[in-house]
Amino acid sequence: GAYRRFLAEELRPWIAARFRTDGRAALIGESMAGLFVLDTLAAAPDAFNDYIAVSPILWWGRQALSRKLAAAPPATGPDRRVFIAFEGTQAPGPDGPTPAQQAEARVEAALSNRSHVSIVRFVEERHDTIYHPAALAAFRRLYGK
Repeated sequence: GAYRRFLAEELRPWIAARFRTDGRAALIGESMAGLFVLDTLAAAPDAFNDYIAVSPILWWGRQALSRKLAAAPPATGPDRRVFIAFEGTQAPGPDGPTPAQQAEARVEAALSNRSHVSIVRFVEERHDTIYHPAALAAFRRLYGK
């Protein structure tokens, strides 16, 4: 919470005072930082306009955040856009879906039909290779033409 407050209440105004901006603010993160992005979306949705989570480790904490997002999906729209990138496939292994697959499926079911939410699966990528292609796709989707 303290780090989230620092980003939203101290760093954002500091940047806005020193650089030309359009007033929008985005939060992007990968892996544990991707989990932080989605946690911020759930806990303080007005802190940023755009949320980009790349390969968030939704299995962390016994999938608690995926359950939280499924129980209370945040409002989205033109002023709150979400881009989530997952790696690999959703094909279950011989023992069934992994905890990561279960959490991803839960978030996808809860958010995929909401306005201004993009959930993209990069089947060719792994956790250690997804960041660059996913970040580029997110920037193009949210800010490109």
